Amino acid sequence: MNQRIFLIIAIITLLLALSALNLKPAQKISTSDLNLPCDLSNPLANTYKPERFTIYKPCINVSGEVEIVTVEDDHDVRVNIKVDKQFEYLLNQENNDYQSGFLVVKITPEFQNNISVPKIGEHHNFWGPWVLNKEGNWNEIHPVWKIE
Repeated sequence: MNQRIFLIIAIITLLLALSALNLKPAQKISTSDLNLPCDLSNPLANTYKPERFTIYKPCINVSGEVEIVTVEDDHDVRVNIKVDKQFEYLLNQENNDYQSGFLVVKITPEFQNNISVPKIGEHHNFWGPWVLNKEGNWNEIHPVWKIE
């Protein structure tokens, strides 16, 4: 009986706490409101087969050193970066096992006129959606919206 009363009190407390948060349905946020370079209304804009991605965050900033730069068959420029220590949480086991511990960053053709391709050894900040690429099960920034 005491366990049942405790459980009821815990549920009521949880419901009151959640209602106090005043949660509202998701709203579109303008990038100008947050001063972010990403399109939050469509983070995977101009991405080939967007259904192959799960979006973790629609816009993040990550920094790291460029280790590998290649051009892929779909004309994306692939930049593998060794993330700075504070961004290691962006990697998963597949990044470690199949991407040599690097985060994959993709510059899609639509952005290649506005973004300079970084050179190996350079340290940069990258902005874009943090996603899971379900075809390889590793994490990426895809597409990158800005590089500084």
